[in-house]
Amino acid sequence: MRDSRWARLLGVAIIVLVALAASASLTSAQVSDATTATSVYVYVGQPPEPRSGPRQVVVALHGIGGEGRGFCQSYLRAADRNGWIIVAPTVAYRDWHDPAIVAEDDLTLMATLARAIDRLPAETGLAIDPAVTLIGFSRGAQVAHRFSFAYPERTRAVVALSAGTYTLPRDRAGDGQDLGPLRFPFGISDLAARVGRVTDGRGLSRIGYWIAVGERDNRPDDVPRQWDALIGKTRVQRARAFATALRAAGARPEISVFPDVDHVVAPEMVRGAIQFMERMTAAQRFVIGPRGLFVR
Repeated sequence: MRDSRWARLLGVAIIVLVALAASASLTSAQVSDATTATSVYVYVGQPPEPRSGPRQVVVALHGIGGEGRGFCQSYLRAADRNGWIIVAPTVAYRDWHDPAIVAEDDLTLMATLARAIDRLPAETGLAIDPAVTLIGFSRGAQVAHRFSFAYPERTRAVVALSAGTYTLPRDRAGDGQDLGPLRFPFGISDLAARVGRVTDGRGLSRIGYWIAVGERDNRPDDVPRQWDALIGKTRVQRARAFATALRAAGARPEISVFPDVDHVVAPEMVRGAIQFMERMTAAQRFVIGPRGLFVR
């Protein structure tokens, strides 16, 4: 069943947000799920000046062995500055070397995230932008970009930091490779069937992607081998291959390879991620109407 430990995990985020909406002075909270021994950390940014319009939700997804509250700390000041709501679950990822398990886990987590986003306006009383921004590191970056393929209409932007594997936004390998249909999590040939809905691949052109990786994060033994023929043998090669695949699908990704950085979220990565997210979310506040440019 899709209502697994992640459904229970993210379900408690709604409870937290209700409390936050009821108290203007309460800006953050952490709630434990006794069944899964995991938690969801939610931070409601308090901008210096009141803002009208929907709040931008930023979903922060940690890597293997991490936890939500610690991972999102670097982005809280930006949340205050921009009025973002940060939702940072702590996820007990399973075997990330097994593509079948990766696919099962990510499909479950993505569906649960989508349901949680749907409930936010009614549960919180806050106006919520239905299109979220996702930022993830390593294993979390995998979930972040896959969510954008399953739910392009619900995605504003994706920041993928140092992912070990990527899903290509196409049905087959291409480049003369005869590898048969690219099934999820390698490609999207069966993604619509697995998520139970039609996915609009044209929506990727409306999503902002920032792909970042450390130059020294290039050890073949650090990533699963099953993706080698598709996107290369290291995180650096795979980041570049993924950016190329996104461009072929109509998206306009940005990619940054950071010199002398290994498999960590370096300060310069954090700064770049914040600048990108602010640029992507600020752009949505400006609309061209019959009488020119206005702020919504």
